[in-house]
This record gives sequence, C-alpha cells and structure tokens, in this order.
Amino acid sequence: MRLVAVTAAVVCVPATVYYLAWIRREDRASSREIVLALALGTVIAALAIGFLFL
Repeated sequence: MRLVAVTAAVVCVPATVYYLAWIRREDRASSREIVLALALGTVIAALAIGFLFL
C-alpha cells in the first residue's frame, strides 16, 4: 500500500505545481485566490484524512 501512496505523490505533486503555475501564468486567478484555494484544500484534506482514522 505504501508504494501506491508514494507513486500517487510522485505523480500528483508535480502535476499540481504545473497546473498552479499555468493558472498563475495565464492570469486566471490571482495569487490571493490561489493561496485561499490551497488553504481550503489543505483543511478539507486534513479533515478527510482525520475522519478515516476515527
């Protein structure tokens, strides 16, 4: 199971960075909107992961 998680991270993290850079470069979202989206996504992910371990 650990190999799947590592593989997912290796694929998802660079893809996310590329996508966020593209959004910023194309001026589709301001820096403030990107930071807010990342913060909210982090909170939602943390809650989801925490719920799995209840």
